[in-house]
Amino acid sequence: MDAVNLSGTWSKKTRPNNGLTKVADLINDNRTRRVPIVGWVEFHQYTEVATGNTLTVALPVVEAVVDADGEDSHGWAKQVLDMIDALRKERGLGTADDVPAQSGAQLEGQQSFDFDGPDDGEPRQLGEVRLGPDGEHTVPEASGEEILAERAEAAEAGVPAATFSGNDQ
Repeated sequence: MDAVNLSGTWSKKTRPNNGLTKVADLINDNRTRRVPIVGWVEFHQYTEVATGNTLTVALPVVEAVVDADGEDSHGWAKQVLDMIDALRKERGLGTADDVPAQSGAQLEGQQSFDFDGPDDGEPRQLGEVRLGPDGEHTVPEASGEEILAERAEAAEAGVPAATFSGNDQ
């Protein structure tokens, strides 16, 4: 598998499965804060293209393991972070603290997800969400040709390949 994308949209009737609502203010007020979570993923979609195969998984349930004020009253956050570090170590990676922060702002080229979704019960389209003069638009995933062109432009601009992912997360 060349890429795994994440889809997490909760319609009005499934919003109780979105445990991030209790920490939404915490995340918004502290945009570089990391909030440990637990949840699971399920198959959503598989696509084959010339540039690689992509699995998209759904995130139907997620729970934050800290209180609304960010306190780890149960000790669960420490356990989750310890598990992440152990699993990363098995893969030859550093600790979770070694992962650079996303700076709280959407990085160009990354997908945006509306986890609460529209109220009509229908999931939003997958793809990058961009805000234009007439509102929000979902841009379809880039073709292989577009991805290769973006990589070439990044290389010409001197962006190291390890830091540029285009739309092929």
